[in-house]
Amino acid sequence: YNYSIYFNELFSLSNRLRQKYEQLCNQFGTYISVSARFLDLIGDFKETFGQGELPEQEKKDLINKVLMQIHKLHQKRPDIKILVNSDSHIFLNAANSLPYVIESPGTISHLDTCDTSGYDFNEKTFLDFLLIANASRIYLLKTGKMHKSGYPFAASLLQNKPFQIIEF
Repeated sequence: YNYSIYFNELFSLSNRLRQKYEQLCNQFGTYISVSARFLDLIGDFKETFGQGELPEQEKKDLINKVLMQIHKLHQKRPDIKILVNSDSHIFLNAANSLPYVIESPGTISHLDTCDTSGYDFNEKTFLDFLLIANASRIYLLKTGKMHKSGYPFAASLLQNKPFQIIEF
């Protein structure tokens, strides 16, 4: 119940992160957030707790099913943009073909990757979290073997924003 209070007590944004966050908020305007966590289903990377890669046609079908849910959300609110977050660059590339989709810049990183590349490697993860929290509504899309991520829910608690899981 006090997540946002304690989060803000424990963490403060660096000047660099704050500037990037504020720049993107100004650029994006009002938006909703949609998250989709595929793990290793569509073959971007090997996930520690993944269930394995799907066959090619199932990958395409899954991507199209998720894109259809994004399109349905857009039809309800055609006046605002949709921030799309995912652990899959393959999916994000497909989603970015939609004119109403926005995304934070940077490299997708995974917590179980022991990469010590530094700030740039992890920046997108923090920006995504803050941008999700800033959305007017927050959604997690889930179907089949997709992961029920707690990330967008935690972000919703940061600024007490409405959160909904859409299972289809």
